Amino acid sequence: MLLTCGGTLVVALMIFLNFSQGRLANVQIHEEAGTRKLNRILATASSILILVLITGIGKIIYARYDVQKGLITNGVGEGNDAGTSPLGFHSALGSTNHPAALVRLEGDYSQNPFTPMLYFREGALSKFNGHELVIAGGQFDADVNNTGPSQPYTGIEDPDLKYRSTVIHSVYLLADQKAAFAIDYPLAIKQLKNPEPDRFKFAYRAYSMAPNFKLEDIKFESVGNAKWSKEVFNHYLDVHPDKRYGDLALRLTQNAAAPFEKAKTIVDYLSKNSIYTLSPKHEVKADEDPVAPYLFGDLRGYCVHFAHAIVYMLRTLGIPARIATGYLTDLSQSKDGHILLRMSDRHAWAEAYITGYGWIPFDPQPEQVESAADTNIDMNLLEELMGKLDPGEEILPKDTLENEENTELQDDLYIPTSGDLVFICLLIISALILIKLYLYYSWAFPSSVKTKAFRTLRAIRVKLSEVGFKRHPGETNHEFRMRLKEATKIDPLSVTDLINELKYSNKASTYSKNFSARSSFNNVGKFLARIPISKRFLGLINPFNMRA
Repeated sequence: MLLTCGGTLVVALMIFLNFSQGRLANVQIHEEAGTRKLNRILATASSILILVLITGIGKIIYARYDVQKGLITNGVGEGNDAGTSPLGFHSALGSTNHPAALVRLEGDYSQNPFTPMLYFREGALSKFNGHELVIAGGQFDADVNNTGPSQPYTGIEDPDLKYRSTVIHSVYLLADQKAAFAIDYPLAIKQLKNPEPDRFKFAYRAYSMAPNFKLEDIKFESVGNAKWSKEVFNHYLDVHPDKRYGDLALRLTQNAAAPFEKAKTIVDYLSKNSIYTLSPKHEVKADEDPVAPYLFGDLRGYCVHFAHAIVYMLRTLGIPARIATGYLTDLSQSKDGHILLRMSDRHAWAEAYITGYGWIPFDPQPEQVESAADTNIDMNLLEELMGKLDPGEEILPKDTLENEENTELQDDLYIPTSGDLVFICLLIISALILIKLYLYYSWAFPSSVKTKAFRTLRAIRVKLSEVGFKRHPGETNHEFRMRLKEATKIDPLSVTDLINELKYSNKASTYSKNFSARSSFNNVGKFLARIPISKRFLGLINPFNMRA
């Protein structure tokens, strides 16, 4: 914003100086109306181009730090690159209720075991890198799509999962989203036709295998998946080297038998003793454990701390566990199957794998809340957005129609992004600046006296043109030279004599032998120093002002 405002002021000043250049110059050269109009058009065009460039640079800078935007929305950011984590431990201050997406359930989902809460999983963190949990990638977390909203996705159904039913839901993004999210275990994600591009960023439909069992049904089930290899099983049991996690887990679960009961006991302990705060203010160095000050200290933290602590403790008990990221919403604030997700609904929670049931959330709800960003849903906004939706037309991928008869495929239209436009502007301006530099100093390149003389004359005329000394339409070179000589009281185009001599005479005179392009160019520069600096600066930065 600051770059854009500053750029606007600079461009406004440039335009003002351009239209006022006649008053600012010490030396007046009368120009014809057509020439004056053309100069102003070129100056205005260059000013607009510079404004676009500055705005584009501002957007690039914003995009560079936009990665950190998610770290202030309950500490949960975005990303799906292996070996990285979108979570932040230091502070979640700045959580915002800015709308993130509108979700429409295309049918009833009354079997939700976590009602009234509903989880939308975006990613999973299961690899322990010695410091924290990060995205594993590869053969792990196969139930997570790890795709962007614009990428079609087809998953593989796990036949061993019990009591699951298909839940279809459409997602209409209201903010930029790097990764597509869906309820639990998506089997397919398909692009939807955007009902209102001015309001929604993107639209897609997800087909998920969502749980339809009751939590009581899994109380005495075992953990893990019999089809996992030893490597995969050990991956989800990779424990933290700090023995205090295991000691605390054993102490808390000494009276619990089944894995589900142990996990629930840990969650209940954190719910009862944790203090939910968006600003835990733990001083932790980069190479230190960011969870320890929470769990073994003041128990002040937010979802990122809770999820890590649960996973670390469950793994010491032999329970496969990981962290899931995405959104958590309260269905009691939905309307007719429509859910408004906000940036403050971004969430991280722990999951344990229950045999035959898959990954199950274990998520504490702290009884003590110091600071939170929870507010009621804006129902007026929700109703307004609901009115903009249509039944939702799916956009078939191109390869779906390749073998169909009577269908014609059209190439996708390329829509340039703001980054592409900025790059193009930079390329154009860089090319214009290089051309102007060449016009200024090409006389310095090794060449014959004749070539140096021509290049010197061209450089001088470009410099004079920048401050308003241009040849009128129909005016001969000699007439132009005489007019300049009378107005400037010097002869800035005296190098013309040498050019004529070299062109029409076969003999080299003393003048040609002693000719110095640098001296001729610098001599004119001394005269130009008398022109107000504002006018010279305007001519310098105007890449279109190159007429010689």
